[in-house]
Amino acid sequence: MKVKLLTRFGWIAAAILLLAGCEYSGPEAIWNPDADLGEIPLITRIDPPDSAGIGVGEIRIIGEGLGLSRDQTEIYFNHYRAQIKTFSPTEIVVWRPAVTGDDITIKVLVDGAYVMAKSPHYQIPAVYRDYGDILQKGVVVLLDVAADDNVYVMIRRDIYKVTPDETNYQVGTQGFSGSTSDIKIGPGGYLYMKKVNHALVYRLDLSIEDPAAEPEEFGTMARQASYIDFDAHGNLYGGGRQTGISVLKDGESRRVSNFQDLDIRGLRVFDGYVYVFDNQSNIWRARILDADGNLDDKEPELSWEDTGEYATSTLSSFDFAADGTIYCGTDHANPIFMLYRDGTIEPLYPGILTPVAGKVVWSNHGDIFVNQTGRAGIPDLYLLRVNKEGAPYYGRIL
Repeated sequence: MKVKLLTRFGWIAAAILLLAGCEYSGPEAIWNPDADLGEIPLITRIDPPDSAGIGVGEIRIIGEGLGLSRDQTEIYFNHYRAQIKTFSPTEIVVWRPAVTGDDITIKVLVDGAYVMAKSPHYQIPAVYRDYGDILQKGVVVLLDVAADDNVYVMIRRDIYKVTPDETNYQVGTQGFSGSTSDIKIGPGGYLYMKKVNHALVYRLDLSIEDPAAEPEEFGTMARQASYIDFDAHGNLYGGGRQTGISVLKDGESRRVSNFQDLDIRGLRVFDGYVYVFDNQSNIWRARILDADGNLDDKEPELSWEDTGEYATSTLSSFDFAADGTIYCGTDHANPIFMLYRDGTIEPLYPGILTPVAGKVVWSNHGDIFVNQTGRAGIPDLYLLRVNKEGAPYYGRIL
């Protein structure tokens, strides 16, 4: 009996010694407390703080450990990846992202870092929207804005009015043969209409508001023209295809410039100059010399080949901010760019707007109206919020 107990005890002792001598061969621990976590990214400030308001085109992220290069760092607004404009390890500037909301989290992801930087509760309001529910009427080809904030658009041969409460209804029709290439609000509460590549100018009495109302002949330009605008003296300038610029006032017209070598595709008066762009999208200008509308020699304002990524696109129209910045509508993927007074160019809300930007016309309240030239599924007329005053438009105030 004693032998059996000893034998059994020996086996147990041997088993214990055997287990004690075995090395644990299970999986390694996931977390290594001694691992190098790299520099931890940190956001210390967002500029502008709290909200990217209307007109803000870029957002500045300031902090520490934001990466060593642009390729190493990604910026997200919720789940939307923003486009980086400029980069440094302590300051990153991104374009306004194509996301809106009242509770957006900004995230900085740095390659190699185990932790992301976050800044919550950021606000980004929408900067453009459909205006006037005009899409079902047809393609908006021309537009202008009156001093009372009514928007007038041309669809096919008909003129529609879009009121400030965004009701729309027809107020007239073209009447004359051929096509209309330009419309401008002008003196006396009329809508002035330019017959394409023709000397005649018509005007529609907007007070009638009858769908069958037709424009009357207003005057005849000295040369054929397609595009028109008024100056502060009530002179109506018209330019067209290699016919120079004519001025019309009090029933009389004469040619006043040396623009006849240009195929003019748009015309706008600003700050004592007549600006035009040609069929190559180059912008020119000539100084207005006197109240009779005489013009100085033309001078170049913008060579289209110097517009960088926009050089392969086509200019559709332009308008001026009060500070002289030219807002240019194009068929580029980022359809509107700003030409500053110093000659530099910057896209407006890149990645947010959709092409094509047709007519670009300032409202009376720091917004821009744009037509999309009828792309399927995209509103033909939209309101673009920029929070910036437009230049005086003399046709509205004469």
